[in-house]
Amino acid sequence: AGLRHALASMLMADAPAPLVLGDDPRRYHLAVLDGSTDLDSLWFSGRTTLNFRACDPVAYGESRRGTLKSGVLRVRGTWRTYPVVSITPPKGSYWKIENAATGDFVRVNATFSGSARLVVDCAERHCTLNGANADKYLTLDSDYLALEPGENKFTVSGGSPSFEWSERWL
Repeated sequence: AGLRHALASMLMADAPAPLVLGDDPRRYHLAVLDGSTDLDSLWFSGRTTLNFRACDPVAYGESRRGTLKSGVLRVRGTWRTYPVVSITPPKGSYWKIENAATGDFVRVNATFSGSARLVVDCAERHCTLNGANADKYLTLDSDYLALEPGENKFTVSGGSPSFEWSERWL
């Protein structure tokens, strides 16, 4: 009975959770147990077929970190991903990073001291400066950046940004 309750609590999630499939253990899909799954047979016979619903076709892979090497960042996977970009911008009144291939950019108009930490979370569409909300400093024409599989070339107004992202695969 204890195992049955433990298993039920893992399967009956309110929100999508990572589902790792046996043939690809390094990647996961976000899925929920489908309501049509016959759990009664599992509780009584110990056997059933579990049906999961994964509305997102993307499989998520390893978390990665990187910096620009000659303005280029290499990304593995087969589908675009959205990075968290962190930097200590040099002294000045703005900081900007631009994707050379697409022209998409993020520009933050703030007075930088040369020691403040700026974090731009492109997936969450949010930025912070020294941990405080800094969305008001983001220019209206800014686009949150996507990383495409392969080489991504960027120009930066100053400093050396670091990137964090999750590989994504179709």
